[in-house]
Amino acid sequence: RCHNGQDKTGILSRESCQHLHQSANRAVHGSYGYGLICVNRSWAGGDGLACWHSGSNNLNQYIMWMGFGIKKAFAVFTNQKNDNTFKMLDRAVYGLVQQASSQPEAQKQCKVPSSYICP
Repeated sequence: RCHNGQDKTGILSRESCQHLHQSANRAVHGSYGYGLICVNRSWAGGDGLACWHSGSNNLNQYIMWMGFGIKKAFAVFTNQKNDNTFKMLDRAVYGLVQQASSQPEAQKQCKVPSSYICP
């Protein structure tokens, strides 16, 4: 909510929140900034900003995507970790995004999930 200026807690200003969704240093880190990787995705609505994070403790794995324009977040996890887990979770999140998308054209552009929910 703070990214869209709808947070009423006053913990972070809209500007501070948006700063967290930008690259810390594009020359060094690319699209990574402050714990999230933020990229443009057509399914995210609005200005296209989508941020994601993934993590593992070597026993479990988790992936989360946020689409600020559609005001939705998607998260999936599993209690196992192997060479195929990330790809499986990415496909599961992609399925959730497809179900929630109000943009059929965004779904058509993304026929086969990539490792980063379809650029």
